[in-house]
Amino acid sequence: MISRLLMSVSQNEIEITSERTKVGLVGAIKLGHIPHVALLGYKHEDKRLVIDYSTKDIVVRIFDLYYNGYSYQKINNQLIMKM
Repeated sequence: MISRLLMSVSQNEIEITSERTKVGLVGAIKLGHIPHVALLGYKHEDKRLVIDYSTKDIVVRIFDLYYNGYSYQKINNQLIMKM
């Protein structure tokens, strides 16, 4: 019975910590603090995620190739051949 009580308290603590983490991340994102590495086509500027116009053409090409039915491997091969 004691072990069930301890497991219940532990589970409750895990749920509270998870909820606090999610609320913190949502608040940070609303303030513009994106907690990850910027993806291709974006960059961090003053702790905000903004469009990187220097890589815009590459991103547009990737989307066009994917839209036209190219697989990830074919897109990769196309981009490597261009380099």
